[in-house]
Amino acid sequence: MSIEKRPAIVDSRKRFGGWEGDLVIGAGQQQTLVTLNERKSRYSLIAHVPFKTAQVVSDAMIYLLMPVAAFVHTVTADYGKKFAQHDQIAKKPDAGFFFVHPYASRERGANENMNGLIRQFFP
Repeated sequence: MSIEKRPAIVDSRKRFGGWEGDLVIGAGQQQTLVTLNERKSRYSLIAHVPFKTAQVVSDAMIYLLMPVAAFVHTVTADYGKKFAQHDQIAKKPDAGFFFVHPYASRERGANENMNGLIRQFFP
């Protein structure tokens, strides 16, 4: 679903459970991290994945979100092959999955900021 259909409470950051997700690709595209950032608390979840295929990314996101499944209301990510299995991600913790507009990383600003901090230490 488009980010335009995401509940307004997610934008206001009044409720815990609005997650933003992305990948951080290391130098030479040798290493990949899946990152999830909760919008209200800025709580972050990070997992190393061996490949950036849709199945591997989906499995990693589900693995990260399941321990906090009661606190997952929405997941927001960008369009791309890596999130092709978004329906699987949304089904496991029973959350809505929303896509930002193309080339609009500002719509996931909290996650982009965190990824920038990670890139300072992740080769």
